[in-house]
Amino acid sequence: MITTTTDIHIPNVRLIAKHYNPADVLFFDIETTGFSPRSSSLYLIGVMYYEHDSWKLRQWLGETESDEPLLLRSFVQFAANYVYLIHFNGDRFDLPYVKAKCNTHNLAFLPDQLNSIDIYLKVKPLKKYLKLAHLNQRSLEEYLETDRTDTASGGDLIPICREFQKSHDPLLCEQLLWHNRDDLKGLPGLFPLLSYLDLINGRFTIIRAELSEETESAFSLIVTASLSVNLPKPISCKLDFGYLTAHDTICKIQIPGCKGTLKYFFRDYKNYYYLPAEDTAMHKSVASFIEKEYRVPAKAATCFQKKSGYFLPQAVELCTPAFKENYSDAVTYFECTKQFLENKESLLAYVQNLI
Repeated sequence: MITTTTDIHIPNVRLIAKHYNPADVLFFDIETTGFSPRSSSLYLIGVMYYEHDSWKLRQWLGETESDEPLLLRSFVQFAANYVYLIHFNGDRFDLPYVKAKCNTHNLAFLPDQLNSIDIYLKVKPLKKYLKLAHLNQRSLEEYLETDRTDTASGGDLIPICREFQKSHDPLLCEQLLWHNRDDLKGLPGLFPLLSYLDLINGRFTIIRAELSEETESAFSLIVTASLSVNLPKPISCKLDFGYLTAHDTICKIQIPGCKGTLKYFFRDYKNYYYLPAEDTAMHKSVASFIEKEYRVPAKAATCFQKKSGYFLPQAVELCTPAFKENYSDAVTYFECTKQFLENKESLLAYVQNLI
């Protein structure tokens, strides 16, 4: 087994420190000759860690397939000193693979107190916002325009690994280490993507809300908010109701509203009469005094009262009372009042729900 340890410069050191104590963090990546631990071998494990005020890269490379237990034992013993194990898609591949191999060789696996941090799972909710066809590490690095020197894939390295384990050619050795090194360096390079999570999780401050009159029956609510983090690149995205744009620390959400008359439907319709001439419902305690020919028992679809004003859509009944155009409509609306526009807590809750 070949073990190498070198000092390494990595990007976004401050972003890492914002989320984790660097001394507690171990970045981790493996290289294998296939996806199944039953029919392939583990030939390289690489880690990055912070020690003596600098970042270091350590790699364990198997010179033959028989070195696999040595790689595993060295890595597990080393990782036991850390609190966080950071990786990309490791919850689905790297960690189950290592665990299966530890079981095969009757070796102890990683301790339970070691917290797994999968960057892929963290950024997965960003797919529609970043408008990427794939969320693999290479695609995300290209999106962020990071500086990657290695162009090979894991599959490209399999024949190189097999040839190296036969010939022990130092040039082939360097190719294997180089790819793993770039994968590891790329992990902290993805940390700026976590800034988008503040946006989609609604961790921002409302600056202002303005109405934009458009037609006699339509208007838009434009909400401007401030983020506590700087986004790496501008984004724009269509929401279920509205459109979002964000740049640097500012985001804007434009929400289409409607002007006119909507209906509030009472749930306990059996306690109401419907008055056809007035196209409204009235509680039986009052409507019982109206002559019978002017009232009929209300049904769910006719048990309503009307309201005119400015209305905004909502995916769930977050704001009440909730109005509809028709009883069977899935989308409900609430009245956009001056009080609502001036209440930043209500505005924030509404916008968070839309995003």
